[in-house]
Amino acid sequence: MADLKSSFEKAVAESKTLPEKPDNATLLQIYALYKQATGGDVDGKRPGFTDMVGRAKWDAWSELKGTSADEAMKQYVALIEDLKGILASEQRLLGIIKDELAALLEEYGDERRTEILTETSE
Repeated sequence: MADLKSSFEKAVAESKTLPEKPDNATLLQIYALYKQATGGDVDGKRPGFTDMVGRAKWDAWSELKGTSADEAMKQYVALIEDLKGILASEQRLLGIIKDELAALLEEYGDERRTEILTETSE
């Protein structure tokens, strides 16, 4: 337990010094895991429609309802370690981008939606 707590605290400190800021979905995941690990299940009312950021945070945290503090700490540590690995390795980052582009190509195809001009008009 003490090892997990110290690993979690180390990961929290490291999350603030990542070389790049993660995307918003990952930031929400980091936030939700931290809140679940330190505060337990979400409580209170869901923020209103006009507070989109608060609402997104509440929703992300709410998805972890029932997850134990220890499990949330483990997931948090694993996520930060994974992010450090991705951001430290250019090859790994390029591989992830390549996989995402391949998924987009598969989903949407390669049909061009604009006309490409091959001749220039003078």
